[in-house]
Amino acid sequence: MIAHHPPGRSIRPYLTKLLTILKQQTDHELSLSLITSQTP
Repeated sequence: MIAHHPPGRSIRPYLTKLLTILKQQTDHELSLSLITSQTP
């Protein structure tokens, strides 16, 4: 199956989703490190 539309259009939502997941993971790890650094 050959797509007639440019690949950039179909891959963009995937990249946005990937970036969102990466950002959520980074925020989660940052909050975890902040919590663990505050505990003695």
